[in-house]
Amino acid sequence: MTFYVDDIQTDSNTQSLAARDPKESVRVATTANITLSGTQTIDGVSVIAGNRVLVKNQNTAADNGLYLCAAGAWTRSLDSDTSEKITSGCRTYIEEGTVNGKTQWMLITVNPITLGSTGLTFELDIAAGTGLTKTKNSLAVNYGATGTTACVGNDSRLGDDRTASGLRTATTVVSVSAATAPIAGKVLTATGDSAATWQTPSGSADANAVHVNAASEISGITEKTAPVAADLLIIEDSAAANIKKRVQLGNLPRTSNEVTATGTITTTSASDVQMTTMTATPGAGTYLVLFSTSLSHSNAAGATYVSIYANTAQVAASERRLTYADIKQIGLIAPLATQAVVTVAAAQVIEVKWRTSTSTATAYQRTLTLLKLA
Repeated sequence: MTFYVDDIQTDSNTQSLAARDPKESVRVATTANITLSGTQTIDGVSVIAGNRVLVKNQNTAADNGLYLCAAGAWTRSLDSDTSEKITSGCRTYIEEGTVNGKTQWMLITVNPITLGSTGLTFELDIAAGTGLTKTKNSLAVNYGATGTTACVGNDSRLGDDRTASGLRTATTVVSVSAATAPIAGKVLTATGDSAATWQTPSGSADANAVHVNAASEISGITEKTAPVAADLLIIEDSAAANIKKRVQLGNLPRTSNEVTATGTITTTSASDVQMTTMTATPGAGTYLVLFSTSLSHSNAAGATYVSIYANTAQVAASERRLTYADIKQIGLIAPLATQAVVTVAAAQVIEVKWRTSTSTATAYQRTLTLLKLA
């Protein structure tokens, strides 16, 4: 038999369960302001009395939260009907819905929260950042979005355009008109991106390398000239959709930085402080930041918080919490991981910070990985 939090009588064990961050799944989540009364259709689903609903789009944000649908006035669900049960970081899974079905949402409002007066903001637990496409709970690197320089379709990648740290990043698109269609056995020579001509190579096969400069122009094709700066050449006819050839010299994500540590470290700080050695200055760009560690806590009432910072500011929705109760369910030590997509300038720092609500938190082996997206 399956028991749900809203079906169990309120006692100390139930209250402890209801106050934890993971909440029972809901049938549907709102996409707009609703009337908190009566059965209705939400996100394409006909909600009936007794259904759990995540309400997250009310005009008055303090009215957001987890509710039970009813024929009359709705009530907050038993696992989130007091301030102690609705805390920053709590999350729930959405079972159905055209827009929100099969997604997970997390409360990002900062504690302390007074239910009914504090505005509640829910955010997708994992959202797509720059260079990523998200379909339900699946993330993919976006190589073909409108307005980007990424390649799609039958691409040709020149294998020799590599640097010590990986493949180059595409920054510029150069178009060649139909009047300069490719000629078999010849290479392109041009100044600017028009009035191009095709000529016979003057030396070895390396003369086929295309040189594209930072000013977005084809500056010439000479023997053994390697591509530099911008790295994407498109040859197309007068209809932009009819692309004949694309040559991509890079734009693949690569590991720019990885920091690991195995020594045990501790903190008793009640405010965020840098986790020892978990910092990197990767250079300007957009990065997928991944962090993982294992934690323990010395006090049964304690909780440890870990989050990602970029240029001294906490990245939204990157904070994760591990309580003593969470650790006790697994053993003496429990894993914790977080991730974010961040953009930084050349000298700005990406780092991991942590704090503890009480007593001493201990971190063991930890890894900070930065994958460059753009």
